[in-house]
Amino acid sequence: RDYNKEWARQLMIKFEERDTAGMFAMLSRLHKPRCGRLPAEERDAIECQEYVRELLTTPHRINVASVTLLPAPQMQVDDAVPSEKEMEEALARLHDTAPGPDKIRVRHLKTDEGLRHVAFELVKKAWIEKIVPRDWAEAILVAIPKKKMAKLWKDHRFIALLSTVGKLLARVILHRLEGAPLEEWQFGFRKVRDTTTAIGITKHIDDQARKRGLPMVKIFVDSEKAYDKIQIGR
Repeated sequence: RDYNKEWARQLMIKFEERDTAGMFAMLSRLHKPRCGRLPAEERDAIECQEYVRELLTTPHRINVASVTLLPAPQMQVDDAVPSEKEMEEALARLHDTAPGPDKIRVRHLKTDEGLRHVAFELVKKAWIEKIVPRDWAEAILVAIPKKKMAKLWKDHRFIALLSTVGKLLARVILHRLEGAPLEEWQFGFRKVRDTTTAIGITKHIDDQARKRGLPMVKIFVDSEKAYDKIQIGR
């Protein structure tokens, strides 16, 4: 209590002396970020930008030239301009999540016929000209703590809020790729060929090996921040 009185007295002195800088310095100490909450001050925002930039620009440590790549399956994907029906179906599959830089939500496209028509025309134009607007490649990064009381940026998971119209184009492409062939060993992001299916097959093979008394070897590879280490330019 005595400290608060002294602090208030010093603040009044600076006020009477018209010491604006001194008043600001005293008041700014009251707004320090609490432990466990994401910092909001400018210097912390700069640190976050530097962390993300370093994360995305760190040179690839793997010598790609020394890796033997399996031959990619032959794929024939329809490249015709998306129809209105196809884009309507793609829009229906999108979830109304937080908007990206364009501030357009999925529900806006679903309820506003005029806005939906403009979005469809933009998708067609990008498809025909084979040029994606720069805005569709931009994203708002949101940091989510991986654990309680997270203080370091590396202890946060970053999600990207993308342009809704850009996601509409991506959904059209994804829908066309769903019919593309996959190798027997490929699983993930596909119906009937998702990771749950792969786990089920592995368990079945494991059970059969145990029943027949056959040896079985399983190798698990867990790469830290695997997605962030992908070479963006490839």
